Amino acid sequence: MIEFDFKLARGKFILDMNARIDGMVTGLFGPSGAGKSSLLSLISGLEKSDAGRLVVDGEVMVDSERKIFLPPEKRGIGVVFQEDRLFPHMTVDENLRFAEKLSKAKARPYSARDIMERLEVLHLADRYPANLSGGERQRVALGRTLMSFPKLLLMDEPFSAIDTGLRRRIIPFVDSISREYSVPVLIVSHDIMDVLQMTSSMLIVKNGGVAGYGNYIDLVSNGVLEPEASVGGVQNVMNLCVDKIDRTDGTAELSGKRRLGAGSFKVKCPASSGLRIFDEVVVELDSSDISLSMAPVEYVSIQNQIRGRVVKTIEKDNEMLCLINAGQLLFTEITMKAAQDFGISAGAEVWCLFKAHSLKVVPTGRSCLGGCDVGGHKKSGRVGRTADSRHGEKAG
Repeated sequence: MIEFDFKLARGKFILDMNARIDGMVTGLFGPSGAGKSSLLSLISGLEKSDAGRLVVDGEVMVDSERKIFLPPEKRGIGVVFQEDRLFPHMTVDENLRFAEKLSKAKARPYSARDIMERLEVLHLADRYPANLSGGERQRVALGRTLMSFPKLLLMDEPFSAIDTGLRRRIIPFVDSISREYSVPVLIVSHDIMDVLQMTSSMLIVKNGGVAGYGNYIDLVSNGVLEPEASVGGVQNVMNLCVDKIDRTDGTAELSGKRRLGAGSFKVKCPASSGLRIFDEVVVELDSSDISLSMAPVEYVSIQNQIRGRVVKTIEKDNEMLCLINAGQLLFTEITMKAAQDFGISAGAEVWCLFKAHSLKVVPTGRSCLGGCDVGGHKKSGRVGRTADSRHGEKAG
């Protein structure tokens, strides 16, 4: 648990933030200049507040009234900056092992080799930072921070120089490190999908203050996080399980725990070569990719047609954002004209239609049976597969 209450004045910028964060991974989201990076600097001790208090896992690190200010090197907090800040005279391997040498942590559950393998920089172990690309340096900087075995990890735009494909592989690894070894993470990102792939818990920062803290869906529903605040509008992000893979038609069937009052949630997506039965996956679906119908639609190529009920609507200008319980909570955007023509309002029964190819599916590295793959070591095995057809597989 992290508790903070900071006050800081720097010229015209006034920071006044307080919150109590309970989750393992929390995203810090807000516009540029809102105070996100300043908050991380205050928590890490790299900047001192005019007045404040900070408690991490029961340990008082800052209390201005009691004249307590624990210096950064004694806090055990790891920070990944936007800039890599690597030691230029050390190789990749030496940068990581230097952090390990300085660490005061007693538990050291993973090795430098484990980290380099998972961050896909093992082949760069003998290179110096000057001979690395921006994305490579950023990954090494993340690895070096992890090798300090921090009790709290602060990340300030850590994936900005990393391409999307590699980013989607690295984020589940950082998430697994956090959950497996109980290391809380505060992550700042302008890309809301980076945050949502790790957590739905968010701290919204605006104008030097905390505008809201809670679940992503609640924050959007309550108007704290506006659709245009995130690149690409409102996103739907779900943790689902691979139930079935059919190689004959090239599709995979994913399912999730159903919500009270709704049927089971099952969707189809393209079966990529990396998917396996019982894999836990993060599924991204843009709200603008969902169409609504008042009944199932025949003679159409759309693979996913799921019945749901409108829970809430949010009107803005000529648009309506609908929150729908379809076994999972889904946001979709429609025009006010469409809402009026079809009588769409809270309580209405609708069908959510979206193409299989509109789903972006990323394995988390965990099994739906409870297994986890951290540093290349399985925590539990996978149950075997049973044949569903000549080319198909299903959970069993």
